[in-house]
Amino acid sequence: MQKTEQQLRGIGGWLIPFAICLVVLPINLLSAYAKAVHVFEFPAFQAHVSADPSWKALSFLETTAVAIAALLSIILIFLFFLKNPAFPAAYSLFVGLLIAKAIIHTYLVFSIPVTTQAFRNGILLRAVQTSLFWGAWCAYMLRSRRVRLTFTRRIDPPPDSALG
Repeated sequence: MQKTEQQLRGIGGWLIPFAICLVVLPINLLSAYAKAVHVFEFPAFQAHVSADPSWKALSFLETTAVAIAALLSIILIFLFFLKNPAFPAAYSLFVGLLIAKAIIHTYLVFSIPVTTQAFRNGILLRAVQTSLFWGAWCAYMLRSRRVRLTFTRRIDPPPDSALG
């Protein structure tokens, strides 16, 4: 049985777990930011930064990109719950930024000669997982009928009896 347009409008179906992910996202990002800033303060890390400029680029990327992503995710939450028509496109751009950050991060880690193969593999796995997870949600945002109906401004005409 196919649902009607009216039944598909609104936050329901797969938009419910998506909404949960979206609300938790800034918390996860800020937690990652706090961990990244803390790690970059270790004396051992500071020694690596002075020896190889790639470490400095990596620390800058981590702290800056995660802080920007946290701010953008808060904006996305507002767009989502206001059912703003710009949300699917804004979300797709956000996912593109997250994937670009993962690719740049992976490249920087692989360009640092002192990183171990196990560390590199862990970073590569995390980049692939991030890309697949966010990419799947992005595909849903761009192709779902529910999303199209929920994030489209439509002014329903008043019932005939209201016209007098």
